[in-house]
Amino acid sequence: PHLRLVDGSIESEREKVLTLMVDTFLHSNRIFYLINNKKLRLDQVSKVRSYFKVQLDYFFEHHAFVWGYYDQVTDELIGCSVWEHPDTLTKIDVSSLLVNTASFSIGASRLKRTLEVFRCIESSRKEDVLGLKCWVLHWLAVRPGRQKSGIGRLLMENCILRHQEPIYLQVLDVERDVVDFFKKHCFVLFKTVP
Repeated sequence: PHLRLVDGSIESEREKVLTLMVDTFLHSNRIFYLINNKKLRLDQVSKVRSYFKVQLDYFFEHHAFVWGYYDQVTDELIGCSVWEHPDTLTKIDVSSLLVNTASFSIGASRLKRTLEVFRCIESSRKEDVLGLKCWVLHWLAVRPGRQKSGIGRLLMENCILRHQEPIYLQVLDVERDVVDFFKKHCFVLFKTVP
């Protein structure tokens, strides 16, 4: 099958997810708060990689569901989605992750801005889902050369069709194409946060 849960206990599988997340992130608009826009993106791969390694380790340790879409011939990871199970809603806090880890250093001013973004996201999420059991989509990534081929839709539908609980996600406003993607797939705008 193309879709399967990623076994986070296998280092090579974690590495596939990490590489995919970095490649996808570097091709998106979602990096304004993390990297230096005066440098080439490729010159900042190690910084972005450190950022995602810390996050993915955290998600795997907190039993997030990481679904992968694999090429049937090469077993290459083409897409993945990181989901928070409804019963772990109070356990995963990405902003505390950044504060509590010493393995990722982006500089004082950039860390301050990144923490502001994540604290706003976390605060809004906790306020929005208070008392509601829902799946939270943290990341949806498809290899840049394979985007717009239905893989992201399959990764979302995989969760939607398997579970009864609603799905919650947050999108930064710099990602107009991503906002349009989710709207096209019947997600509705719940609120806008400044």
